[in-house]
Amino acid sequence: MHTFVDHVSDFVYVHLMRDLTLEETLLAKAAWEKVLSQVGRTVKHYHADNGRFADNDFIDSVNSKDQKIIFCGVGAHHQNGIAERRIRDLTENARTQLVHTMHLWPGVIKQILWPFALKAVVRSHNKFKLDPNLLSPEEKFSRLKVKQSVKEEHTLFCPVYCLDAK
Repeated sequence: MHTFVDHVSDFVYVHLMRDLTLEETLLAKAAWEKVLSQVGRTVKHYHADNGRFADNDFIDSVNSKDQKIIFCGVGAHHQNGIAERRIRDLTENARTQLVHTMHLWPGVIKQILWPFALKAVVRSHNKFKLDPNLLSPEEKFSRLKVKQSVKEEHTLFCPVYCLDAK
C-alpha cells in the first residue's frame, strides 16, 4: 500500500436510494459494483433476503455478471451472523453516544439526531478500528494507505463556540 488518500469516500460514489423500487435497487447495485471496481474488487456472490432481491430483473442482473445469489429465510439472522453482529455493535455504540450526549445536553440533543450518531460511529469504526497489522477496515477495503489524523477528529455533538472579534 503506497498511495495515500484522505478518505476512501473521496474517490468513490454510492447511489443514494430514493425509494425501495426495483429500479432504485438496480441503480444501487450498479453503483456499489462501480465503487468496488475503483478499488480493484468485484462481487462474486450475494447473500440476500427474499424481498426485492428475488425479483427476476435483480436475478437477471446477477446472472449477467456471472455472480451467484443465495437467499436466507425471513428473520433468519443466524444465517448472516457476522453482519448481524456488526450491526448490533454499531447500533449499541451509537445508542450509547446519543444517550450520553442527551444526558449532558438535554435541551439541545434529541432522539431525532440518531442517524448522525450512527454515521459517526460507522465512520469512526471504519477509520480507527485497527487490526493486528495496524490496518483499518477502510484501508483493507480500498487496499490504500489512508491518512489517519486524530488531530482533525471531533467528538460527536461537541459544542463549538465562535468568538466574536467585536
